[in-house]
Amino acid sequence: MNRSSGAKRFREILVSLALIFISVLSGCAMFPEEEEVLAPPLVKPKQEEYKLAEVKRGDIVNRVKSIGTLVSAKDYPLYFEAGGRLDTIAVRSGDKVKKGQILAQLDIGDLGTQIELARINLRNAQIELNKANDNLKAAKAAQNSAPAQLNQAKANLEAAKKTMAAAETAANAQDAPISALVDVITAREALTAAEQAVNNAQAAVNQASDNVNNAQYNVEQRQIDLKAAQIRLDALLGQMSNSQLKSPIDGIVVFIDMNIKKGDVVQPFQTLVQVADPNDLQLSYDASLLSDPMLIKPDMKVQITIRNKKLTGKVTSCPYSMPADVDPKNKNQVIIKADNLPKEAKLGDSADIEIVLQQKSNALIVPRQAVRSYMGREYVQVLDGSSKKEIDVKTGIKSPTEVEIVSGLKEGQKVILR
Repeated sequence: MNRSSGAKRFREILVSLALIFISVLSGCAMFPEEEEVLAPPLVKPKQEEYKLAEVKRGDIVNRVKSIGTLVSAKDYPLYFEAGGRLDTIAVRSGDKVKKGQILAQLDIGDLGTQIELARINLRNAQIELNKANDNLKAAKAAQNSAPAQLNQAKANLEAAKKTMAAAETAANAQDAPISALVDVITAREALTAAEQAVNNAQAAVNQASDNVNNAQYNVEQRQIDLKAAQIRLDALLGQMSNSQLKSPIDGIVVFIDMNIKKGDVVQPFQTLVQVADPNDLQLSYDASLLSDPMLIKPDMKVQITIRNKKLTGKVTSCPYSMPADVDPKNKNQVIIKADNLPKEAKLGDSADIEIVLQQKSNALIVPRQAVRSYMGREYVQVLDGSSKKEIDVKTGIKSPTEVEIVSGLKEGQKVILR
């Protein structure tokens, strides 16, 4: 019984599987027939277009057009040679100043009082020297008169000797009166007095010589005292002068260091004030923006327009002629001397300038956009059939819009622009 049931169950499963398989096959027959897939149409690629320019001959000029500023040809930066603390700056930028005018002053403490005392000492020394000179003059006068007095005393002595001899002769004669003896006594007293007078006169001569020597020594001492007083005063005045900045010319203040205030320490040789001569003007132009400032040469002609007036000038100083040790901030400065500046032109005015740096006629020229560069190499691109080709070139003059081709291209060739 069990075996019969199992066999029956197995046949039912086989029948079910057969029905499922037949159903699947019938369903596939009912799907629509698939269409054949077509290949995409072939499209011709669009040809790349290039902007071309022809290599041509013509004139090329490399010029610089810019703006210059009128500056003074005589500019004086002023500084203290010794440091100190700032007391005052007595001027402002733009002020007109006179030669010798005090522009700035360091703190001098009691230096003014010391100077006044030194002046008094100098005056006293001069007075003492004057006295010494007067004494020397009197001593020399006495010295000059002393020999004459000595000679007179000697003459009086000789006369007294003669008188004495005559009195003695008279007293020794026979029958000489008593008065003859009195005359001898009187003559002897006169002789003694004359001898003493000679001695006194000789002593006076010697004393006069000593007095002159002493007076001369005193004069020399007073001269030394005067010189010492003068040196002291000069030293103090030098300190005063070193504590003052004075204008060397009649001019205009064009710069003041606004960072320095009263009481601040000022370093030696630190420019505080700058004065310029407004009557000697020139144009200054900064060539640092030029690709090659060395193209500007001395004596190049310059076209100038200032205050709506056209004039000419020439380059007097430029980077090409600058010394190697020039201040770095001035290494690209170009100085232009203008011819016949208008009277109304003043310090600080601006002017349009034009300088022709290079020019050439009948040169091979291409637009500047045609020349390419890479790692120092300069080249252009040309069309070779339908493809691009690179050609190395050697360039010459370059203007803002064009470039001279020295070698590498021929007239009439077409170059590709960037």
